Amino acid sequence: MTHRHSIDAALALQIIGRLKAGGNVVVGAHLFSVGREAWLRGAEQVLKDLETTGDAFVRFIRGDYGVGKTNFAARLSHQALERGWAVSYVEIGDAAPMHEFAVVLASIMANLRTPADLPNLLSGDKRNTGGIGGILDEFYSRVKESFGLKPGADIPATFHDEMLGRADSMMKGVNIDGDFRAAVRSYLAAKVNQDASQQEDLITWFKGGPALKHLQVLKPISKTNAKTHLRHFTSLVMALGYKGTVILLDELETIMDETPARRRKAYGVLRELIDNVDGVGGMRRACLYCAAPPAQFESQKGFIEYEALASRIAELPSDAGTQDYAGTMIDLDKAPLQAEEVLTLLKKLREVHAIARRYPEAKAVPDTELRKLRDKFESTGGYGGKRLRDLCREAVTLLDAAWQADAQG
Repeated sequence: MTHRHSIDAALALQIIGRLKAGGNVVVGAHLFSVGREAWLRGAEQVLKDLETTGDAFVRFIRGDYGVGKTNFAARLSHQALERGWAVSYVEIGDAAPMHEFAVVLASIMANLRTPADLPNLLSGDKRNTGGIGGILDEFYSRVKESFGLKPGADIPATFHDEMLGRADSMMKGVNIDGDFRAAVRSYLAAKVNQDASQQEDLITWFKGGPALKHLQVLKPISKTNAKTHLRHFTSLVMALGYKGTVILLDELETIMDETPARRRKAYGVLRELIDNVDGVGGMRRACLYCAAPPAQFESQKGFIEYEALASRIAELPSDAGTQDYAGTMIDLDKAPLQAEEVLTLLKKLREVHAIARRYPEAKAVPDTELRKLRDKFESTGGYGGKRLRDLCREAVTLLDAAWQADAQG
């Protein structure tokens, strides 16, 4: 069970609120999730392998609506952060359409979180910015400390050259060049000079903003250079001391709602990612997870619409015989929660709810009522009839109702 001291009340309340609204929980999912441990161990083995080889992989998370794809992705995220990896979670859709990969890349860089962000994330503090600016700020702080400069100390003129020298050495070691190199150097120089406006302009460039020719950043990130910048980005993450980069692309099924031309463009981007994700000329120590329901793999508007992509996915190892938990396809429909796991999930939700509401768990919904809720879920066929997401929403609603009833009287 979850230990009370490990959950901040603000985070617990955010979890309860999102579950009650039927939404996804990304931060804090590990606090109430159960089951699928073999798949998590397999995913961790993939990271261990990448730490040794320096390669990069694409993996797929497949599962029907409401069975926990986002939840599993969130658990992968937390696991990777605890191992020392940087993680970025992006929902594909209107804000990050797959057919505009430059926009997706901007979201990947903006949403990056590192192990240093964990305390803020687990405290429910939404002010944490993270992103590429965050990891460059961390690098700046490390160099400043090694230079013997304490917080608040005056910055000597020699520190500017020291910072850029360290940056050049760091980027040369992983072959970062061109506009990306210029943008990193200029950001760190602006940090030394305490030029907040210039720092903001450079972060805007990383997010797809205009060129900054006066800083030798000659072109904006676009469809023609986005994949090159993705390679630079993952190389930068590794060079800054993190073990690698995990990128989680969720809601890929939104591609099927696009026009035929946009669908083909999106599938072309994904095909190129599969072809170019390697440790030689591609991403460095990176694992890209793509989450989608079965329809995305089977529908005529899904992956099979684009033959070059479908053939690559079809060539992936099947799960015949012994299950490969470190394999390319994580099929959550084939990993349903067992009855006791469902009950454990409900008990964990009760504990999170008690912390969120600052309410004695002993006065909350008893085990007998949770078993009834579990049995009701099982009687509908579990995933076959009632979604796990619906069960969580029903459980939180029941817990809130009991809390309110007790408060009133």
